[in-house]
Amino acid sequence: MTRNRRHYETILHSRFFIKSEKRTKDSFITKASIHSRRVTGRISTRNTRTQSEKLVARIRCCIEDD
Repeated sequence: MTRNRRHYETILHSRFFIKSEKRTKDSFITKASIHSRRVTGRISTRNTRTQSEKLVARIRCCIEDD
């Protein structure tokens, strides 16, 4: 049960992460965008969004494995 609950919390977190990212769009700075800005000198919002999509895909994988 604790393992399932941990998965569920992760899903909720990722859902909120994507929602907040869409709501504030360019002004929303995540660790990924800060990192990309340090590397390229500008914020890459597309990079951030793909990383959140990857996170969701990985969570789905974990659930299917159970």
